[in-house]
Amino acid sequence: MVFSINIEFQIVAMILLIMVAVLFVGRRKLRIIRESVFAFMMALCFASLFMDVAAVIEIEMVDILPDAFVEFARRMYLISVVGMAFLVLVYTLVETYQTDAFENTRHYFYFIILAVSVMLILNLPIKAAYVEGFSFGPAVYMAMIATVILLLISWGYVFVVGKNIPPHRRGAIILAGVVFLGCGTIQLFFQDLRIMSLGISILTVYMYLCLENPDEYVDKSLDIFNYDAFRVYLKNRCSRRKRVSLCAVTIREFNYVRDTTGADTSEQLLKELSAYLQSAAGGQVFRNGSSGFIVAFERSEHFIETVQKIRERIGEIWCVEADDNIIELEMNASIVAFPATRMSTSPNAEEIIQILQYFIRKLYNSDSGSYICVDRRELHESNAVNHIRETLDNVVEESRLEVFYQPILSVFDDKCTRIEALMRVKDSRDITQDNSLLIPVAEQNGDIVELGYAAFEQVCRFVATHDLRSVGITKVCVNLSVIQCQQHHLASKLIEIMGKFGVSAAVFCFEITEGTASYSTQNLRRNMNQLISQGAEFIIDDYGTESINPDVITKISKNYIKLGRKTVDGYFSGSVSKQSMRILCRTLQQLKITIGAVGVDTQQQYTELKKLGISQMQGNVFYRPMDGETLMATLEKDKAVGLGEEVLYERVL
Repeated sequence: MVFSINIEFQIVAMILLIMVAVLFVGRRKLRIIRESVFAFMMALCFASLFMDVAAVIEIEMVDILPDAFVEFARRMYLISVVGMAFLVLVYTLVETYQTDAFENTRHYFYFIILAVSVMLILNLPIKAAYVEGFSFGPAVYMAMIATVILLLISWGYVFVVGKNIPPHRRGAIILAGVVFLGCGTIQLFFQDLRIMSLGISILTVYMYLCLENPDEYVDKSLDIFNYDAFRVYLKNRCSRRKRVSLCAVTIREFNYVRDTTGADTSEQLLKELSAYLQSAAGGQVFRNGSSGFIVAFERSEHFIETVQKIRERIGEIWCVEADDNIIELEMNASIVAFPATRMSTSPNAEEIIQILQYFIRKLYNSDSGSYICVDRRELHESNAVNHIRETLDNVVEESRLEVFYQPILSVFDDKCTRIEALMRVKDSRDITQDNSLLIPVAEQNGDIVELGYAAFEQVCRFVATHDLRSVGITKVCVNLSVIQCQQHHLASKLIEIMGKFGVSAAVFCFEITEGTASYSTQNLRRNMNQLISQGAEFIIDDYGTESINPDVITKISKNYIKLGRKTVDGYFSGSVSKQSMRILCRTLQQLKITIGAVGVDTQQQYTELKKLGISQMQGNVFYRPMDGETLMATLEKDKAVGLGEEVLYERVL
C-alpha cells in the first residue's frame, strides 16, 4: 500500500517537472543569471525525484540490492536536498541584488557551507533500518542542519534586505523554505513516505509562475520582450562586466500614422518593423514605449554596418496590408546607436539607460536630424545632463537656488519699467549650471515644480523688501513652464505665496512659452483666469518658435509679446527671412501689441530690431542678469544719471 502511494507521488512529481521543463525550455530567454539558476534548480529537482524513486525501490528491494548502491543512493538524495536549499539561497541573492549572486566576496562563505555539508554527508555514517527506510544518523542530521541554515539565510535576505524583491517573488521564496521544512519534517516522522520530491515539484511550478513567468517580460501584441525585460537584461550584463552595443529605433510620427490610417494599420507597421529588426539585427529586440524599439548586440564586430543597413531599410517605403489593401507608408524614424566601445570597462546599467533615453528624447524632439551615434562629444553632453540631475537633488534644502534679475529696456522711452526673474542653480562645488540644460532636465523629471515655487518665494521676498517703484519698475516677469501650468493648484499656490509676503498679484507678469500657450488645456485656462482675477498679467514668451493660432495670442497676450532668442538669432543668421519678420512685426503692431525681444547682445541687433518697431529689448548689451541688491544699485545710478540715447548708444557699443 505504501509502495503504491509513493509511486503515485513520484508519477505526479514527474508530470509536474516535465510540464515546467517544457514551458521553460520552449520560451525565449533573456540569457540572464536568474534563468541559469532556475535551470540548475530544475535539474536538481529531477535528480531529487530519481533519488526518491530509488529510495522507494530500495525500501521494497533492500534485501536484494547491493549495500554500496543503497548507501550511495541515500547519500546522493541527501546531497540533492541540500543542493536545492543552496540554489534557493542563490536565487534569493540574485533577486535581492538584481546582479551576479556571488559578485560580493562574502557570499562565497555560502559555498563553504555547501562544500562542508557535502563532504560530511559523504563521509559520516548513515544508520539504516531496512524495514522503515531511513533512521536517524549523523549524515541525516548534517543534511537537516545544512538545509535549515541555508533556508534561514534565504529568509534573512528576504526580510532584511529584500526590498528590491516584488511581493509575489518574495512570497515564492518564503514558500520555498516552508515547503522544504514541511516536507522534511513529515518525512522524518513518517519515514516510509517519500513526499519530498512531490513537494519540491509543486514548489517548482509555483516558482516558475511567480519568478520565471514569461508574461512578465513579453509584449504580447508584438511577441517581443518589453522594456522591463530590457532593464533586467542590461543589469545582468553589466553585473558580469559584459558590454553590449545598443540601437534604439523610434517612429517619430506614429500618432499621425495611427490617426490617419487607423489603429490596425499602425499596429501592423509596428509588427513589420519588429520582425525586420529581429531578422536583421541578430540580437535581442525590446519594445521601448508605444512606438520604439531597442536592439541589443552582444557581439559588436559589425554593429555600425548593421545599424547602417537598418537606417537604409527604414528610409525606404513600407508596404503595410490593411483591410485587403496595401498602404505605402514612409517610416519617419529616429535612430540612436550606442556602441559598446563607448561604454566603460565596468558599465553601469542605470547610467547607460539614462544616456540612451536622453539621446532618444533629444533626437525625437529635434528637427536637425534622424541619427545619432554616441561619441565622446555626445557622452560629454550626456554627462553634463547627468550632473544636472544630481545637482537638482536637494537643491532647495541646501540653499543652492538663487534668483537673478535682468532689466527690460523700453527702447523709445529710454527707461526700464520691467525686470525678469531668472532662476540660477549651483552645484555642490558652487558652480552655476547652464539653464539651457537645467530647465529641460528639471521639466523632464518634475523638479521644475518645486524649483518654481521656491524661486517665486524668493521673488516675493525681494519685492516685499525693496521699493521697486522708486527705480521705475512696475512689473516683475516670472516664467512658468508647461509642467507648472498643468498643475491643478498652481494659481492657488502662487496666490498663497504672495499672501505670505503681502505682495499684490498686480506686480507680476507671468510669461508662458508659445508651446505652452498652444496647448491651452483646462488647467492652464483655470490657472490663468484665477491669477488674472487677482490682477496679474500674462504674456507669451519665446514667440516665433512654433505656429500658434492668432486668436490664442490675443486672448493670452492682450498687449505684449516677446520674440524668443531663436527667432532673433534666426533673423540675423538668415534662417528666419527678413520679409516674414517685417510682416510679423507689422501685423502685431496693427493689433496694438507691444513687441519685445530677448537675447539682444550686439549693436547690430539693437539697431535692426529698433527699425522693425520692437520697443522692449532684453539682453546682455544693456544689462546682464544680477542679484537683487546689485539690481537696485544699478537702477538707482541709471535713474540719477538718466539713460538717454547717448548712454544707450554707448552701452550697445
